[in-house]
This record gives sequence, C-alpha cells and structure tokens, in this order.
Amino acid sequence: MHRELIEKLKQYWLSEKESKVYLVSLEMWTSIVSTIARRCSINRTSTYEILASLKSKWIAIESTRDDVRYYSVVAPELLLSQIEQKYNSFKESLPSFLAIMWNWGNKPKIWYYDWVEWLKMVFEQVLNEWYSMTSPYLSFLGTNIEIDPRLSSYLRDEFTPKRLGCPIKTHVIASAKNSSEYLNFNISTHESLLIDDDLFEMWNEIVIYWENKVAVLMYAKDEQSWLIIESKTLHDWLRSVFNLIWKSSKKIC
Repeated sequence: MHRELIEKLKQYWLSEKESKVYLVSLEMWTSIVSTIARRCSINRTSTYEILASLKSKWIAIESTRDDVRYYSVVAPELLLSQIEQKYNSFKESLPSFLAIMWNWGNKPKIWYYDWVEWLKMVFEQVLNEWYSMTSPYLSFLGTNIEIDPRLSSYLRDEFTPKRLGCPIKTHVIASAKNSSEYLNFNISTHESLLIDDDLFEMWNEIVIYWENKVAVLMYAKDEQSWLIIESKTLHDWLRSVFNLIWKSSKKIC
C-alpha cells in the first residue's frame, strides 16, 4: 500500500489502520465493509469500528442501498480543508493554552521534541534568540554517532552557516575521542576545548543558552529527540560547571 501517503495521514491524527481504510475507500469511491476489510487486510469487525471512527471525524460517509451499507470518504481537498479549519481553530485558542502553560510559578518548564521537522523548527527558534543574547552560547558537544541524514544535511547546509553569522561567540567543550563532520566543523569554527580523558565522553550535545535555557540534543537515529528545559537554577549551575572546566583546562584549541 502507499506507505508514504499513510505516513502523511498519520501526521494529521489518523491511526495506521484509519489511514489504510481511508486510502482504500478513496481508491474504490464507494464500497461495502467486507471489500474494504479484505483490501486492507483488516478483519471485518475492526473495519466497522474504524469506519465509525472516521465518520465521527467527518471523514467517512455512510449510505444505504437495498438494506446494504456502503461507505465512501471525503476527497483529499476536503480533508485538507478540515485540517486547515482545525489549525485555525487551535491557533485562535493558542493564547488560552499558553496562559495555562505559563501558570507554573517558578517550576521548570520542559518541552520535548522527537520529529525531525520539529527539531529543525527549534533550531530556527534558537537562531532567532541568538541575536538578542548577551553572553556566549555554551555547548558540551560530542556526535560520534550516526545522525539522521535529513537532520545532518540541515545542520550542515542551513543551520551552521546561519550560526556563523551570529555576533555572539560560541564556546565548545568536546571529547578528543569523538569525531564527526558536525563536531569537527564546530571545533574548527568556534573557540573550542578538547578534553583527552577516558572519563570524559560526550555522545550527544548539551547546550546552555539565553538566560535560563538548557537543551539536551540526542542525535542518534534510534533515539533522536530534543529536550528543552527552562530553568534559571539549572542554567546557572551548568554554566558554572562549563566555565570551571573551560577556565581550569590547559589544552585550548
């Protein structure tokens, strides 16, 4: 079945099976449940449940002819219109959601991202904040691992050139035992410190930036994700650890 289209539909709140039923129904225009179930390799009872779910989302349409129920689905352009309406509705309510999110007092705020397009979006957000920073961007960096090719090409071709254009300095502390294109580029273009000690291993990246933010970047393909923590206490503590290592080391590249 159309794997790429199934993945696209899953990005917009349809399950794997709902996506399959939608595509088969779209291809057949209108059909009975048994035919849809057979084409999807899903049992008949489950197919009824899936179609009921799609009906509740205004995606599937049920009609009856000669006491037989037939099912069809909305055209892709109508599905897109529904998605746009949901997006606009959510956007209008965004201030209310943000009011709830920020009503935490002094507790740390945490964001978690695990989709490569979200990671790119957050990188762009960091770049925008960079221009208003007054202190160096600090990075414990080590990427001696295989990075998702989509993220690797973005870091190389888009993020890094923009980062070099920022006026604020970047300080990098890395393990001398690690090596990668992204790591080597950072070492060669920023003020860097290499630590050659078996006790110091960095496999991903910890970034200390702005006045109160810390980012933990997991680059490995099987656990690719980014955790952002907004905490003045954590930020200042990690910054002091970074500065202590930076100041006390003798080997500066």
